[in-house]
Amino acid sequence: MRQSATRKAATFLGGCLLLFACSLDYLSRDFAQNGGGGDIPDGGGAEGNYCQSLEAEPTFCDDFDKGIHSSWRTAAQGGGLVKVDDGALQISVPANAADAFAYIEKSLSPTSENMLVEFHLTAQSLAGQTKAYQTVRFEIPNGGGTSQVSLTFGDDPNTPDHLEVRVKEHHRFTDGGSKDNGYGVPIPFPIGHAVDVSMQVTPGTPTRVLVSIDQTADERSLSVAIPNAPNAKVALGVVQPESPSTGWNLAIDNVTIVAH
Repeated sequence: MRQSATRKAATFLGGCLLLFACSLDYLSRDFAQNGGGGDIPDGGGAEGNYCQSLEAEPTFCDDFDKGIHSSWRTAAQGGGLVKVDDGALQISVPANAADAFAYIEKSLSPTSENMLVEFHLTAQSLAGQTKAYQTVRFEIPNGGGTSQVSLTFGDDPNTPDHLEVRVKEHHRFTDGGSKDNGYGVPIPFPIGHAVDVSMQVTPGTPTRVLVSIDQTADERSLSVAIPNAPNAKVALGVVQPESPSTGWNLAIDNVTIVAH
């Protein structure tokens, strides 16, 4: 397994990190549609080889060597599939399926000032032309409304072997209104190759988002400030693809989360 930049990130963010023990309950290795486990408090992690090798302990780690940790909730629809195979999380969504998705989701610490997720990703499209999909989504309550900050991959017309990377914002307000915004991240993502991906959201005024792909980083401010992050969630997989779906196979491994 490849080493990760999490050691540096966890060391930087871990100064005021509190780690809580939890039972290491693991679910079965195969998760079909609509399977999953309930949320439990953050703190534990998987006892696989990668997680044991980290010098600085993150808030949570799962390398899927023993299946999917029970603190993940799984969701799948329209033929989407979530399972573990060969020690990695396998996410698949069929081509030309309307409203198909497949992902895992986890609650973070009750209140977080920094939220970082890092993982190893291989993405393979099942059709010649790729449509965008969200592979990471933070969902954060925001003043009675909700803010979603997503890392999205889609077509790059200039480089057919790579995907365009974008950060998307979707904010829902208490008056029923909403705001959508986004920007391109100037880091190409190769199709069919294993890549280290990380995304960090730091609430505040402004709220900062740091995206890193194989240690090439891009940092920006969101258009809407998120002052804090109570009861936030993070989802990984084909979270919200354009419809009908291109069809995707994703392999996700070595997930680490730092939230404090």
